[in-house]
Amino acid sequence: MLPPHRPARRRLVALACLLALLVVPGGAPSQAGPGDPPPADDDSFVGAGGYTYPRPTNAAKVFRWGAETWRDEFESGGALRPQWRVSRPKRVREQQGQITMDARAHTGTVSVTATDTAAAYGRWETRVRAKRYDAGTPYRFFWELVPVQPTGCPGGRDQRIVIASWAQDDARAVGSIGVDADTAFTFGADLDLRIGYFHTYAIEVAPDHVSWFVDTKVVHTERRPEALTGVVYRPRLRMQAVRGATMARSRMQADWVRHYSLDRPGVLPVTAPAMTRTDLAPLC
Repeated sequence: MLPPHRPARRRLVALACLLALLVVPGGAPSQAGPGDPPPADDDSFVGAGGYTYPRPTNAAKVFRWGAETWRDEFESGGALRPQWRVSRPKRVREQQGQITMDARAHTGTVSVTATDTAAAYGRWETRVRAKRYDAGTPYRFFWELVPVQPTGCPGGRDQRIVIASWAQDDARAVGSIGVDADTAFTFGADLDLRIGYFHTYAIEVAPDHVSWFVDTKVVHTERRPEALTGVVYRPRLRMQAVRGATMARSRMQADWVRHYSLDRPGVLPVTAPAMTRTDLAPLC
């Protein structure tokens, strides 16, 4: 026969085990391992390479821009849709649900431009990454809007909007909008751009402002009249080579590219610092 105190002790042990299962520790939120999906109740997750991503990763969801008016998810199974104008077709393809642009030492500049969408106003967004594979001269990567019709700006700048531009291992992604032949509004956002991490870049172009978003956060809003061009734009991805240089073998990939109208107001304010007016040529 068990001693009288033993059943009570067993009940206490069982109760302690039950409490251990029910009580949630109060430390930092858990995060997924590299490549794992994010936990349902977390606001960030760790992707391949150890970079901590916000969740959700797109500004459209955070600011509730509504349904896309145009998009390409790059899931047709291999061939890029013919509506994309490609500068070097042999270097561009769809791969595992992404548009993939490959460039080698002497490929030169590679670009893809969507020809089946155009708008003066709206929101454009993409989730994109780029990586260098050897020690050659780095390509510079661009996610940008280009005018449908040349605007006659001196120097061929055409008031394009650079939503984001960077080279691998840069400490910042930068952007710009051309004002005239000698002036641009520019900005930089501190960002970890090593080893091909994905980042999401968006822009909202309205009649009274232009706002830039990096990884779901609004980083700059420009309201000066010179930045409000009214130009009709198309989206473009570009890998820019340096003329005459032996370039590093590199790759640029985008998960998707989307456009949203301004019909649905954002649910969060876009108040943010203005861009820097500079007497340098726009990034191109």
